[in-house]
Amino acid sequence: MEAQHWIHSLCGSRAEWAKTPWVIDGKTYATNGYYLLVIDGAVEGVLPATMQARDNMTRVLDIPAIRLRMAVTVSLADLKTWAGTAEKKTSETIECPECDGAGEEKCSKCGHVAECETCGGKKTIVDVTAPKPRIARLCGELFDCNILATVLEQLGGETCTVEIGVKSYSPARLTGAGWLVVVMPLKDWEGPEGEPFPV
Repeated sequence: MEAQHWIHSLCGSRAEWAKTPWVIDGKTYATNGYYLLVIDGAVEGVLPATMQARDNMTRVLDIPAIRLRMAVTVSLADLKTWAGTAEKKTSETIECPECDGAGEEKCSKCGHVAECETCGGKKTIVDVTAPKPRIARLCGELFDCNILATVLEQLGGETCTVEIGVKSYSPARLTGAGWLVVVMPLKDWEGPEGEPFPV
């Protein structure tokens, strides 16, 4: 996958400043709210950061060194194999369930017919299905392996260092050759868990 397309596909935050990747001091950044990716070099076609993005990254990355519970160097290939294949959202166009594909609705009180608010009169909507979470432990914390697989799939190198802070629910920092990933663990998961990553 082309670098510019891949880096854009990693963005998905609700925050306006994080809907697209950006460049600060020769490094390219992308986030979806669950992870932050920083790669060395400016990816072609990615614009410089807005002031808001720059301020937010200063707060995230310039914090004093956290006390670490664990720091291990692992095989990147083994980590990718454990995380599995990145599953993507799927979407399909379906008949609008609100107006049953009519494109308009009738008011139950006055009988007035108006354009359907759900589909905007188009008679169909796009139904998006997110992949099911695949939860497992990395260095004692719970992570969605699909999120890890998504952000790791195009990253290279033989090894990466995984760091986890002393506090519960500390984000994991994964550092490889020319890249850094900060990924948030899950707090409240009561479903099934996959095999933990062996460290």
